[in-house]
Amino acid sequence: MTTSKKFGEEIWLNKKKVMPIMYIGMVLFGLSVIGIILSYMFWDDYTYQVKTLKGIKTRGWPSTVSGWSWGFGICIAIIYPLMYFFMFDFKRPVLAINDEGILINKSMFKNAFVKWDEIQSVNVKENNGEWTLQLSFVDPIKIVEKQPGLSKAFLGEYKKGTPLSLDAQFCDGDFKEFCQRSKIYFENTGIVVEEGQLT
Repeated sequence: MTTSKKFGEEIWLNKKKVMPIMYIGMVLFGLSVIGIILSYMFWDDYTYQVKTLKGIKTRGWPSTVSGWSWGFGICIAIIYPLMYFFMFDFKRPVLAINDEGILINKSMFKNAFVKWDEIQSVNVKENNGEWTLQLSFVDPIKIVEKQPGLSKAFLGEYKKGTPLSLDAQFCDGDFKEFCQRSKIYFENTGIVVEEGQLT
């Protein structure tokens, strides 16, 4: 955990925890490419045409492998860049706090600074050493509407008042210490702080 003049408490992403996910995506994309190549290598030998009520269809394992490989590859090519853009930001803290509010750059929120008077309550939970911050907003629709256009599509549940849960996933540093120090800011601003066990 680091601090700066702008924020009193900060916690950042851990690149070593993030990169395995990206490597998995690269492997899966590579397998999709291999599937496409293999299917076309054996296309003439193992495919055949059949007539159906909907017209002439191509059958055979190369056709099946090709279809699944193209679909899977396209999904990975779309999902992983979006996931990298919306979930991982190495230039700014994941979470940061100062006297004015909290910066949230996690759980699909992008660089959202929420002032203390926009937070209704905070629930600090712990279970077997796993710590979680749950934030309830005074006006959740207002918080979500401040996000970039594409981000809003992933944040619909929070408009309904669902508390935002923030945990240590992919984070660097001591999340427990961050939670404990953050409680001081919460209590000093008059926010209701609840404590309990994770369920």
